[in-house]
This record gives sequence, C-alpha cells and structure tokens, in this order.
Amino acid sequence: ISNIDLKHFSAFQCWGPYRSDYYRLFGDGEQDMINNFPLVLIATGAGCGYQVDFYHYFTSKGIELQHPVQYYFSTRSLAMFQWFTNLTCTKSVEHFSCNAHVTNTEKK
Repeated sequence: ISNIDLKHFSAFQCWGPYRSDYYRLFGDGEQDMINNFPLVLIATGAGCGYQVDFYHYFTSKGIELQHPVQYYFSTRSLAMFQWFTNLTCTKSVEHFSCNAHVTNTEKK
C-alpha cells in the first residue's frame, strides 16, 4: 500500500476548501453556488465543520441569501448538538433554515 499513488485510489477522499468541491460553495462570482442555487447541506457528528464554516462565512460577510439554504444535522452527542445549534441557530437569517436532531442520548 505504501507504494500506491493515493491520488488514483478512488476510496481515498480529502475534505476541505481546496481539495474537494467544498470551495464551490464560496465561489468566485459566476461559479459560486451560494447565490445561484438553493442549497441543502447534510452532516452528522463531527462532519458538521463545513456547515459551521459556511454559516460563519455568509453571516460575517453580510451576504444576503437569494435562494434557500437548508441545513440537516444529526448527532448522538447532546454536547455537540448544543454547540452546533448555539453557533448556527441563534439568529434569524432570511432564506436560511437549520434542522438539527439528537439521535440517541443513551449511554452504553
């Protein structure tokens, strides 16, 4: 495995603004997705980082959403649920909705 060129290994994926299509959310004018299309962003658990980052991007820049942006998030961690909703559900933003759910709170 150490001799395999990982860029050709289809099961290997890098996430982040420069190694995936994530950067297209922010765009550069004509190619940006934020105001050219309705968006549905889905995440579970610690995978919500891109949702938090994207939320902070459009709220801190004062970008007025032209199309709906919907978040769907679920986690088994009550603490993570509270952290996520404290960051993304505290103010009203036109055309933005967030659906966050705790899927299980039982300790094993």
